[in-house]
Amino acid sequence: WAPATSVPSSPHDGRNVSVAVLDTGLDLTHPDFAGRTITSQSFVTGAPSAQDGHGHGTHCCGTSCGPEKETIGRRYGIAFDADVFVGKVLSDRGSGTDLNILAGIKWAVANSCRVVSMSLGA
Repeated sequence: WAPATSVPSSPHDGRNVSVAVLDTGLDLTHPDFAGRTITSQSFVTGAPSAQDGHGHGTHCCGTSCGPEKETIGRRYGIAFDADVFVGKVLSDRGSGTDLNILAGIKWAVANSCRVVSMSLGA
C-alpha cells in the first residue's frame, strides 16, 4: 500500500486536521499512540469506553493516524500529527447498528472533524 499512498515520502503530516475513525474503537494503551491526545467516545450500548476488543478499529486508526516513527519498521500512519477522534460504533464482535454509526458521524461533525474514516461492512 505504500506506493499507492506515498506515505513514506509524503510531506503531509495531518497537522491542524481532525480525523475521526469510526469503527471498533482503539486499543487505548497501544504503544504507537503513547503521548498522543485521543478524544474518544463509545456509541455501543454496554461499552463504557472506546477500548477496542476486536482489533480492526486499532488497525484502521493506525493506518490513518499512526506515528511518524514507531519502534519497529517504518512510517505507516498517513496523518501522524492529526488530532485523533475515535468513535466506537461497532462492538468487540465487529457488529453494530445504523443508529450507532449515525451517532458517531454526528459526533464527528460536531467536533469539526474534516476527515471521517469508516471501514464498515454490511
